[in-house]
Amino acid sequence: MKDIPGFEKYTKIDFIDIGLSKDKKYYIETTDNKRFILRISDIAEHDHKKAAYNRMMHMDNNKIPMSRPTDFGICDGGKSVYQLLTWCDGENLDNIFTTLTEAEQYQTGIKAGEVLQKIHSVPVAKADIEASDWGKRYGSFINASIDSFHKTGVAIENADIIFDYFYSNLHLLSSRPQCYMHGDYHTGNLMVTPEGELSVIDWEIHLYNGYGDPWHEVGLKETPHFSTGFIRGYFGGEPPEDYWRILAFYESIGAISSIPWAFYHQPKFLEQCINSVEKVLANFNNMQSHVPMGYLKGYGGQV
Repeated sequence: MKDIPGFEKYTKIDFIDIGLSKDKKYYIETTDNKRFILRISDIAEHDHKKAAYNRMMHMDNNKIPMSRPTDFGICDGGKSVYQLLTWCDGENLDNIFTTLTEAEQYQTGIKAGEVLQKIHSVPVAKADIEASDWGKRYGSFINASIDSFHKTGVAIENADIIFDYFYSNLHLLSSRPQCYMHGDYHTGNLMVTPEGELSVIDWEIHLYNGYGDPWHEVGLKETPHFSTGFIRGYFGGEPPEDYWRILAFYESIGAISSIPWAFYHQPKFLEQCINSVEKVLANFNNMQSHVPMGYLKGYGGQV
């Protein structure tokens, strides 16, 4: 770290051993009472990390509540790349989620949906606009994921129902709009500030180059109450009818694509991913119902 500008002001450096990222992460305090999170990556990741940092800069300039980017560069004698971001005060939502009542989960879900809507509304720079159709981009990715799933040899009852649904409904994506995406929007990447507001962290997953269908991120979350609030918060009320069929599409094929990821890269999560596929099939009644059981249509947020 010694060749990082401002290193001489660091008074506290604590290693952060959380998450699946290969980055080395540190909590930093300085002589002028500022706090940061420092992420250090291999220099081979330079272009990817620079793209993620530039996207964070763009989000920060558009007033997204988040861990703010403050510096980016090369360190460790040219062997590593670093990002310096402001430290977000508060509690990680994932850590306190089980302490929330169902009504609190619902209200927090609304806030999370509203923040994601703000992210998706950030103007897209002309240089970042993908020329190709989203359906072609996503379809290519999923075809590869399905091939990988079959190669794992993992057997899941009724998985073929999901494949049939995918190929029968791929046309739904052909005219979908595209926008900037967070890439990994869930409770573990949301901080609850001391004032009770939400702040977004961890913009490192540059999924689909950080650009795609906004509804790809508006899915079911940790619990039915949080999911219901999240969807309503995003849409400002009940979602449009055509949202449900696309939700079933993304939820089901997303669960399937997690199997090869776990099988090849994170085996400890394989059983959890298999359970997710089974849960999706149950939630959508073997893809016969588009509105999932995880959405509480009649719920009004009462305690």
